[in-house]
Amino acid sequence: MPLYSIIIPTYNRATFLREALASVWAQTFQDYEVIVCDDGSTDDTSKVLADCGDRITVVRTQRQGPAAARNAAAAVACGAYLTCLDSDDTWLPWTLASINETVQKYGPTCLVYMIRTPMETTLTRTWVNTELKTECYPDFIAAPTYASHAASLIGAIPRALFMKSEGFHQGLITDEDLDLLLRIGSHIPYILITEPVTMLHRSHQGNTSNNIALLYESSLRLLEEEFDKQAYAGGAGRAHARRSRLGNIFARRCVKLAHASQFQLALRLYFRALRPLVSARRYGFILTFPPYVAARLGMAQWGGESLPTHE
Repeated sequence: MPLYSIIIPTYNRATFLREALASVWAQTFQDYEVIVCDDGSTDDTSKVLADCGDRITVVRTQRQGPAAARNAAAAVACGAYLTCLDSDDTWLPWTLASINETVQKYGPTCLVYMIRTPMETTLTRTWVNTELKTECYPDFIAAPTYASHAASLIGAIPRALFMKSEGFHQGLITDEDLDLLLRIGSHIPYILITEPVTMLHRSHQGNTSNNIALLYESSLRLLEEEFDKQAYAGGAGRAHARRSRLGNIFARRCVKLAHASQFQLALRLYFRALRPLVSARRYGFILTFPPYVAARLGMAQWGGESLPTHE
């Protein structure tokens, strides 16, 4: 039985997938299995997977999104830990060794996360392995707001815990990672690998985080889970800490929506997120954001800009 099950969801990223898999084959730590979920690709992904032979396990879904694809891969995993890699990202040769060193240091019930590094920086420097450095927090809710939560940065999550939590929320196209961490966020220590550099992230138009409409819709779902369904870990005792984290996230998203000239969405999210913004003590933001949006809207109208709409 392998120690780690590497989960790779993919859709129409054949070229990127080759690079991602090549980075896995280059790992210095070899106690792993690779499970790729092809979410209905129509490009050369099937050929890439066939070329791998029995080095990988392939499962297939039909355009159900990355959350469902990861869940399908996890369902056939055998490893004690799940670790995630997106098909458009790559690992450095010591990534899995660094993850395993962290698990051995902090124990079998820790949740290990990595920090993403822009792949473009590889053009200007060569990465070298360095001594492992980590930050340890009692749980995810206690971690600072800069702590990672992207699914692709999951270095190690106990498979049993993942399955008990029912995995990623398949109704979310984005933010399924943050939702998962908030659901298990008070259960186990959260360990962040700060050195060495472990994961290279490729930015491109296909990144779901660039989809403004999805970002808005998923933000509303997070608010519903926190305030209406009370679905997140820690109960009332940790509510302030959870909502403070969400408030800081939503403040950045409001600005992102405004910069994309989605002024109506920006204000809708602002008003929906007032409670977590107060928890985060973002009083300056609360007071200044509506006038800021009004100023940007005025400048856009004065300049004759064609404003986008959202249905």
